[in-house]
Amino acid sequence: MIRMLFCLLFMCTALTGFGQTKTEEANRAVFNKIEFFINTQMTDSIYHLASEAFQEQVTPDQFTFMLQYIYPLGRITDVEVEDFKGQTATYRLYFANEHQLLTKFAIDSTFRYTTLSFTAAEKKIKETELPEKKVVIRQVETETPLDFHVDSVANSYISKQNTQSLAIAVFHQNKYRTFLYGKTAAGNDTLPTENTPYEIGALKHLFTATVLAGLIVKDTIGLEESIINFLPDSVAKNPSLQDVTFKTLANHTSSLPENVVVAADRAALFSFLKNYQAPLEPGTEYAYSETGYALLEELIATISQKPYSQYLQEVLLDPLQLDNTTAQKSTLRDLMLFAVEHFKMQENSLQEALALTRQFTFFLPDNTDIGLAWHMSMLDGVLYLHQIGETPSSHQIGETPSSSAFIGISPDTKTVVITLSNAAKSVTPISIEIMEKLLRE
Repeated sequence: MIRMLFCLLFMCTALTGFGQTKTEEANRAVFNKIEFFINTQMTDSIYHLASEAFQEQVTPDQFTFMLQYIYPLGRITDVEVEDFKGQTATYRLYFANEHQLLTKFAIDSTFRYTTLSFTAAEKKIKETELPEKKVVIRQVETETPLDFHVDSVANSYISKQNTQSLAIAVFHQNKYRTFLYGKTAAGNDTLPTENTPYEIGALKHLFTATVLAGLIVKDTIGLEESIINFLPDSVAKNPSLQDVTFKTLANHTSSLPENVVVAADRAALFSFLKNYQAPLEPGTEYAYSETGYALLEELIATISQKPYSQYLQEVLLDPLQLDNTTAQKSTLRDLMLFAVEHFKMQENSLQEALALTRQFTFFLPDNTDIGLAWHMSMLDGVLYLHQIGETPSSHQIGETPSSSAFIGISPDTKTVVITLSNAAKSVTPISIEIMEKLLRE
């Protein structure tokens, strides 16, 4: 049997049971108990399911006080998975009185929860309550059975009311095709093209990891090198940062938080890190961290002595002619150029850097290996690489949506799938379905 390697980097906001990992299944199983105990208002039972680390941080009285704001919302009538990053799920809770909450929930290896938090959520209309669109504009050439399959899968996505436009690019058996649907903005009749820019969410981490790998290939820094030599003295003194390395930042094992508002501001970020207390030793547990990548960008700027955006442009975007790509947005064309560069022999430092991002750096219990911005797992006997991220929408259905994106590559078969959407509805399920179909051809 040929062992096919394909790389998946995707952004999503609504994971379903499709492709669900053992980690996700275990998380949901424990949360089902939490749901039952909330509905029966069994506070002690919920608290006893917490890990020792959680109980050290939250006393029974504090926990009881928190739940006093949850119980008046009534019974939980439904739970949807909004996202799953590393060990942490985000669930949307629907209550009988029509209130909705978002819940962050993570468990440890003993099936005790380490994270349980609730935040208010704007009301979301369930997808099952929305009728399908009757007409969707499109630009698709269906010449082969594979084309018809991709078009059919795409239709299952774009026909939903909570979608707007969808752009898919496929490279397979030396053929490049695009499948374009919907409107680039509400109220217009403009189809997307291969050069239409989309928000790419965590796909941008591939660019950051490649730039970092370039510095490592040139021996400017070491992958296992501590970051403290490149931090301001007041920040470098923090004991929680002593063992953080460039590798732990790039593979999300730095123990830095998922996201903080200050991540976009250098001074505020360093102020936060100065007093940050890590819950775990770096390198011991995977936990998706947007904060870690914000710090990585700042470190790259310090080392290169140039603004990160400028250095990114010089060492990656310009050499690959990614003319319509920024740190936050990209296009089908540009992402395809980036993807096929992974298929080339290592003849220059950039191609060596790309190869370095695909090397294993950390192992997770559910048979997942971590590279630099890539995750590597087995799916139905096929080894694949992926990474999860999101650009969540703060709007209700019908208002300006957010985005969902996916890129998958198979160096062994020289296959690429890229999917971009300007709606928050996840493109991950349809993208994986297309990718698997291609790899079976």
